[in-house]
Amino acid sequence: MQGRLVFRGNDDRRAAEVCGITDDDRRYTTADLASGDVTFAATDITSGAILQGVHLDGRVPVTHSLVLRAGRKEVRYIEAHHRFARRAPVDGN
Repeated sequence: MQGRLVFRGNDDRRAAEVCGITDDDRRYTTADLASGDVTFAATDITSGAILQGVHLDGRVPVTHSLVLRAGRKEVRYIEAHHRFARRAPVDGN
């Protein structure tokens, strides 16, 4: 994977210079973008090849996430059931 900065205007260029970026045309590699003990997390909204999308179990939303941790060489699949607390009704008194 490679990436490069695309500036929308001079304000973006000045902001990049403040951060120490001097080469406007540099192509960044994976090692430039994310090196060391990297953690990557993804949660799918719609079902895809790797994760299921959000669905309801009764009235409880269920999400599926993937967490990759490079330093520990760890892969986790997480299924979360989001039981949102209901607020008590407000009476008019």
